[in-house]
Amino acid sequence: MNDYLKQLHQKILGHQQRVEGNYPQGMQCKNGCSQCCYVSLSVFNIEAQLIKDWFTALEISEKEVLKEKWLAPVQVKENFFGEAKESCPFLLNESCSIYEVRPIICRTQGLPLKFVLEEEVAVDACPLNFDDTELELGDCLDLDKLNLILSSLQIQDGSSERISLKELKEHLKKI
Repeated sequence: MNDYLKQLHQKILGHQQRVEGNYPQGMQCKNGCSQCCYVSLSVFNIEAQLIKDWFTALEISEKEVLKEKWLAPVQVKENFFGEAKESCPFLLNESCSIYEVRPIICRTQGLPLKFVLEEEVAVDACPLNFDDTELELGDCLDLDKLNLILSSLQIQDGSSERISLKELKEHLKKI
């Protein structure tokens, strides 16, 4: 299942690279931009398993460094809506400590997205990247299709459970 998920990550990366090419003035998102990281998220088990597998494959010294960093208190910051929120448990000094295997929701943040809302196609994009840019629909990632693929992979895996990133971090600290 991890291979399918990795292929999906590659397709998202390809889409992101195309968008960056089409909108070179946009796309401020990269490791270190943490404006959307002040949320409480959960992921499907297949994504959690990919993160666990990545962590397990690290050298012992790399695991210990991460575990030590993960002892730092969770940061609190005002989000886009003016609410004080705790950061993602994997955010350290405004940088993602699992960036290589970050969940799909994190990979798609900042990209222009399209989805159906009340039978109409809606478009959403990060204002840091596309404040008043006119976006082509073909440059928008189809969020409904992406969620359908991810849900299908989860069902094929035999589970519908989700795990909070906070719980996942606590689990990894025990490995």
